[in-house]
Amino acid sequence: MGKSHPICGISDHNVPLPQSWDNFMAMSETKADIARYLSDTLQSKAEKLNGRRELVIEGGFKDVLKSFSNKLDVPELAANH
Repeated sequence: MGKSHPICGISDHNVPLPQSWDNFMAMSETKADIARYLSDTLQSKAEKLNGRRELVIEGGFKDVLKSFSNKLDVPELAANH
């Protein structure tokens, strides 16, 4: 059998869940793809909080040093590890 490849390009909630979750999550590319999708999705939904709550996201973005808060400037959260 050939080498398996991660499911990349998760771009919306219509991507079906895999049959073998353990194998799916064993691939670092897949984990990064899921983290990126979740961070981008959460950031896009932050405006619905209408300032009632603060949402802070650190990591998971394509830019590994990006941090997000819907209320504050959070450059001090940037990490490189």
